[in-house]
Amino acid sequence: MPTPILLPKLGNSVESSIIAAWLKQPGDIVAEGDVVCTVETDKTTMEVVSPAAGVLLAQLAKVGEDVPVQTVIGY
Repeated sequence: MPTPILLPKLGNSVESSIIAAWLKQPGDIVAEGDVVCTVETDKTTMEVVSPAAGVLLAQLAKVGEDVPVQTVIGY
């Protein structure tokens, strides 16, 4: 069963983040804790890590897209 990658809540006041770059592409092998993408808030740029080892199956958010926190952005 695919493991969802959620956009984490990066602070108490952060409601959404912009996908800055995908560092892994669909089909890439990832280890648990690998950085899969970077996201920007109004104050900083953060890394989003893989919650599990496996293969990145899909990117559900595009670079430049403003995504609400706790949204599934990939599998």
